[in-house]
Parts: sequence; C-alpha cells; structure tokens
Amino acid sequence: MILSPEFIKKIEIEYLRLLAKLLRDGKINRQTAKDASIEYLKLLPISSSEDLMAKISPFVKQYPQLDAYEIYLLHEIEEIKTQKVLEKMRTYLKSDKIDEAISLVQT
Repeated sequence: MILSPEFIKKIEIEYLRLLAKLLRDGKINRQTAKDASIEYLKLLPISSSEDLMAKISPFVKQYPQLDAYEIYLLHEIEEIKTQKVLEKMRTYLKSDKIDEAISLVQT
C-alpha cells in the first residue's frame, strides 16, 4: 500500500515524540537517541507500508527501546486499511450493492 506524504510526516513526528519521551524518562541517553536517529534517517524514503515494516523491524531489533514505535506503525497501517475497506463498503451500499459490501468484510 502506497503511503501518503501526510502519513509519512505523521509517523516521523510520532518517532520524535517517542524519542523525546524516552529521553525525558531517562530510558535512553543522548548518544543512543542520536545513533537511532541517524539510523532512522537511513530508512527514508519509504515507498509503501510493506517497505516501512520491512525497514522498521530490523531497526527496532537494533533499538529495542523504540519497540512502541513499531506497534504504533502496525496500528496506523491497519487503521488505514480498515478505513479504505469501510469507504469501499459505503460506496457499494450507496449504489445498492449490498452483497458486494458484505463480501468485502469476508475477504
């Protein structure tokens, strides 16, 4: 699934938010935050949700303090997929294609 520039910006901000929280809570030091950020920048650009998750998994293994970020990404990607299915269902319902709408849920 192709990711919008808005989505990429949102997840980058969330990365920074998590990094700031970890620093504030003393769960990582400045050097680790710097090293993780350098590695994070190497992940860019991100071409799709599959690309994102393929890149994030090894990143989080290298920096396990950031595992909440991977969970956040999984949730956000699933939310996008759910919204797309719901929108398609809505379109089918408006076109009186109830069977097609229901079949989307089963796939």
